[in-house]
Amino acid sequence: MKLIPVLLAMSVSGCALSRGPVDHAVSYTNCGEPVQSFKIRYGSYDFPKHPTNLGYNKCLGGAQYRITIPVPEVAVVEWVSPTGQHHSETVELYAKLKDKSWFNGDGKLIFEVENETVHVYLVRELPNFKQERSQLQ
Repeated sequence: MKLIPVLLAMSVSGCALSRGPVDHAVSYTNCGEPVQSFKIRYGSYDFPKHPTNLGYNKCLGGAQYRITIPVPEVAVVEWVSPTGQHHSETVELYAKLKDKSWFNGDGKLIFEVENETVHVYLVRELPNFKQERSQLQ
């Protein structure tokens, strides 16, 4: 009988991210000079559906896609920088996302392009219009 509460506590407070479908959002924005032919390959999805140009928007946010799929091992981000150089960066995701509490309906991954680099942030909405933000290393 004492095992049931222990097992129940482990399943509720466990930190491991499930390999099953997780409700979350994927978003992207541009923090630098305008870029061209931007796209993210996220599992079997492409965001946006067709490569697009991103104007300078001071990291104020961009398109957001809500999905319920397993978090992929990696995402591939492609774009053409203002200098005309083509970039393709593979970003590890699943191995770096250990805490499934980020994905309880209000978690999202934000891909921020800034000229020659891309940064990925995990963001969770908090009460009073605040956010908790953590950069994936």
